[in-house]
Amino acid sequence: MRLKATSGVKEAVILSTCHRSELYLMIEDCAEHSVKDFFSDFFLIDSKILEPYLYWLKGQQMVLHLFRVAAGLESMVVGEDQILGQVKDAWDMARNNKSTGKILDRLFREVVTLGKRARSETGISSNSLSISYIAVLFIQEVFENLREKSAYVIGAGEMGRLAIQHLLAKGIGEVFVSNRTYERAQALKCEMPDITVVPYEQKYQRISKCPIIISATNAPHYTVDYTKFYHWYKGNKMCLIDLALPRDIDPKISQIDGVNLYTVDDLKRVARKNQKKRENLVMEIEAMVEKGVEDFVKWNNALCTVPVIQHLNSYADTVCEQEYKRIINK
Repeated sequence: MRLKATSGVKEAVILSTCHRSELYLMIEDCAEHSVKDFFSDFFLIDSKILEPYLYWLKGQQMVLHLFRVAAGLESMVVGEDQILGQVKDAWDMARNNKSTGKILDRLFREVVTLGKRARSETGISSNSLSISYIAVLFIQEVFENLREKSAYVIGAGEMGRLAIQHLLAKGIGEVFVSNRTYERAQALKCEMPDITVVPYEQKYQRISKCPIIISATNAPHYTVDYTKFYHWYKGNKMCLIDLALPRDIDPKISQIDGVNLYTVDDLKRVARKNQKKRENLVMEIEAMVEKGVEDFVKWNNALCTVPVIQHLNSYADTVCEQEYKRIINK
């Protein structure tokens, strides 16, 4: 690894995500300029331009920062899971390239362990802020077992795609997709082979056969009209999710017996409640992080006593051997 080969760098881990580029290092003081040059060369940015955007955290400050990153306290969405996997991947890559040592291996092992514990003990990640994921949770409240159900998604944009991903992750039986532009729906199928594309013109025929309907388009009018829906409705229990603004599904449809209709406003209310729950759990995780930092610093401080202890052990062995020989000779 180029960074590890830099003069004065003893250990190194590179954490690079869509939101952060950070180097965790054990270095000699003389190596700071070399590390700055590495950043400049790696990203092909003039050092003078890059300089204002660099920051250094040393010693316990760096340890605290990494604990907070792994615990999800430095993420845009507090408590999210993805960053913990990225921290672990960065550590694994560094170990595979033999760029870590005793200090960083211990540090990353501790932060990954604490990151897992913080999420499992507080349950902060279960309070989802994703509108598309909350939509699937609403569906699960109506239909507990999704494996025997089929869903029909209108719209192949980002919101529709995310909803499909969550449905598939929950083990939904079948997913059908329509988009006004047929080619876009086909492109989505290339990304997700498990879905079935339905021509937009056959929308109401498919609605009549699927108990779960999700609409997420940019249409300026209703994509699911009350009169046409009622004409095709067969009286079965249904769950409709409207992820669009302005609305895709005629609100009057919610008045039909057996039909559950949820809008993006309903989902946002749950997201706000979950955000509040996450904020209340932050102090609990902060306490875990503080204890983790304290334990690591104690361990690190104790390292300086290792040579002394080794020397004392060696000296004791020598004295013991000498006394043993003296007594044996007598």
